[in-house]
Amino acid sequence: MKLGDLTVNERILLHLRDYMSGDCARTALVGQTQGGISEGIDIRINHIPRAVKKLLEDNYVEECLAHVGGLKRKRKVYVLTEAGMKTAGEMLECLKDQEIMVKFDDGREELKKIGGIPLTFNTTATLSQIILSAYSHGSVLESKLSVELRDDSSFISNLDMVPVPEEFIGRQNMVENLKANLNGDRKVTVVNGIKGIGKTSLVRAVLENFQNDRNILWFTAHEWDDVRSFLEFMAELLSHVDRDGTRRVLRSSKEITPSIAFQPFARDLQGLDSIVVIDNIFNLQKELMHVVKMMVENSDKLNDTNFIFITRDILTLKTGITPNSNVDYLTLEGLNPSEAKEMVTSKGVDISDEDFDIIYGITSGHPLALDLISSEFIETSFDTKGLTREELLMVKCLKAFDSIFQ
Repeated sequence: MKLGDLTVNERILLHLRDYMSGDCARTALVGQTQGGISEGIDIRINHIPRAVKKLLEDNYVEECLAHVGGLKRKRKVYVLTEAGMKTAGEMLECLKDQEIMVKFDDGREELKKIGGIPLTFNTTATLSQIILSAYSHGSVLESKLSVELRDDSSFISNLDMVPVPEEFIGRQNMVENLKANLNGDRKVTVVNGIKGIGKTSLVRAVLENFQNDRNILWFTAHEWDDVRSFLEFMAELLSHVDRDGTRRVLRSSKEITPSIAFQPFARDLQGLDSIVVIDNIFNLQKELMHVVKMMVENSDKLNDTNFIFITRDILTLKTGITPNSNVDYLTLEGLNPSEAKEMVTSKGVDISDEDFDIIYGITSGHPLALDLISSEFIETSFDTKGLTREELLMVKCLKAFDSIFQ
């Protein structure tokens, strides 16, 4: 087998070898989708379906729908079967002694054996990635292999994945408290409050001020997320700043326990000026919650990392955690009357003081309820069925809360 003779199907097998085989229904990574495969082997995406169909027929890959990288919508993903993993391994053995051209930054060119490149350049690239790059470009660039010191003026952030609040009003005390924690000695901040109270909006608004000064790693949890899916998500972000300890453990270990998970993740964070956010932690499975508690217990050892945990269930988080001066608990209540009135009028609602007082008395300034009620004023009219004005406003408020908590 020669490098230049690799077929599309063989390149797909090499690409998928970097991803864990096993339960196809578990959370997957973008690289296992048709788009990820297309990018990984450098061919048009419309060529992928025919190729994977043949691999499925030959029992080299398995196909299923799975959650990808914490996204809500499932995607069609692929993993290698035992036969596919064996075949990909055999290809690597055949190719590792072949020589490819390495182009150095100073203009030199040198033939090097594929198998010796990872040790020569201390690279995080896998043999599969090196082979696929050489196939596509005819050579490998030194700059793509060498581990270089990161420019401290550049930071990673996935904050753009978090929806921006349409309008952020009030909460000035909470904003200042959270900023002070991120700039001070408090390493862990727990933002607590009922559904729709504005926890995520608060954190999102504050972190806008840190995007060019800190690394921001934001993970929004879902009920299907486990330790592995959390680590895979974080490993992908950390790889952009040359931290690959977490990724190496994921590739070498099929079973990831909380104790196995925490150590490489903590080492990757060490010395990295970061803010780690985990949203919806009340949705976490037991083992992943254990990892979160280990973060709290060891936060004093990670001097350059702040953690923000967003939850509706503060008791679950507190259970089993030794009281810690590093932790600050911020509980969000509703907006105060002036803030709530500003929010309602900003929606274009013309409301009397009397009606507003009734609505505020029922909602206690709950932002999402106020937003839904404002929309009802603008868009909807319905038969009052003989209700008084106060009763009508109460119905609108109850409808809003029913929509929030259903």
